[in-house]
Amino acid sequence: MPGYATIGLGAPARLLQGISVNGEYGTSAIVKAKLFPTHSRALGVG
Repeated sequence: MPGYATIGLGAPARLLQGISVNGEYGTSAIVKAKLFPTHSRALGVG
């Protein structure tokens, strides 16, 4: 993992970006699970 000297002042922004992407993935998985038919939900979310 790159240190502060490599990333510089952008490190906090990258951390927040990673957290927000992780939250979006969970939300989109829930939406996809609701939209897929009951018998094939595992195929759509996995």
